[in-house]
Amino acid sequence: MIKFKYTFKEDLLKLVRETIANYTSDFIIGYLNEGDANSDNLRHSSLYLVCECLEPTPNMRVYQNPIAVVARNQYSAVGMFNEITGNGSGTVLCEMENRCDNLKVEAIE
Repeated sequence: MIKFKYTFKEDLLKLVRETIANYTSDFIIGYLNEGDANSDNLRHSSLYLVCECLEPTPNMRVYQNPIAVVARNQYSAVGMFNEITGNGSGTVLCEMENRCDNLKVEAIE
């Protein structure tokens, strides 16, 4: 896996801070499968914001532990989240970018 840092755009930052419990950072850590790192695969991939979803009551959802995931679809993004975190309660909060071939990120590790 390739790990990277993605800085939120202003409109997304507002959504994240309002939706995810106790999230104060202006960036998020993201992951990409090494096999998908070429530009042809990235052109057909999206950047998803995936979180752990808790339901403390039937009418309430709490989102926490967000990560960004580059994947071809939401199903793959949730699968990657579950693999990375070891948590089976991942859900896609939103699609942050619909093409990743020109995405600007900062590599980590």
